This record gives sequence, C-alpha cells and structure tokens, in this order.
Amino acid sequence: MDKVSDLFKELKDRINNPLVISFVVSWVFLNWRIFVGLFFYKSNELDVDKYKSYIDQAAAYSESFRTTEIRFDAGVINSDVYILAKNRTDAANVNLAAAKYTYIFRTKVLDYYQGKLTW
Repeated sequence: MDKVSDLFKELKDRINNPLVISFVVSWVFLNWRIFVGLFFYKSNELDVDKYKSYIDQAAAYSESFRTTEIRFDAGVINSDVYILAKNRTDAANVNLAAAKYTYIFRTKVLDYYQGKLTW
C-alpha cells in the first residue's frame, strides 16, 4: 500500500509542475477537434463526417492520378511516381468503401435496436 501512495504522491508532484501543465494546455489547444468530437458529437455524425472526408480525399487523389497519368504518358515522370500515385488513389478508394459500409452497418444496427429496421 505504501508503493501506491508513493506513486500517487509522485504523480501529483508531476502534475503540479508548470511545464507539464503548459504542455497539456498547449496540446489541448492544438488538438481541440479531438475533444469536440469526443464530447459533443454522436458516433453516427462522426461516421458521416468521416465518409464525407474520404469522398473528398478520393476525388483529390483521382485528380492527382489523372495529372500524373498525363505526365507519365508524356514521358515527364518515371514509373515509380506513376505507381505511387496509383497506389494512393487505390488506397483512398478502399478507405472510401470501408467508411461507406461502416456507416451503413452502424446505421442498420442502430435502426434494429430502435425498432425501425425495414428491409
């Protein structure tokens, strides 16, 4: 029991250190979106936002790949850059599909437990 009380005393001393407090406050200030998401959003709203951001990401990578493909066909870039752009586009499309089906699955589970499930 002595070790536990020593641990809490040491933890209290470290937390009261102004350097630690300023670090925590600055971290929270820079990462405020995490706390807003944790405390003020519902899981379903976060899934929708995630899906929308993946739509934007897939569109951006598709456009990037389109320009990379044009440059590759013109002989301006090598195959490594082309393959890297293609892989990023494919990964963005996979993330989009996963986010879409995660949203659909969670929506159906919520509907089932709320008694609103219609097939």
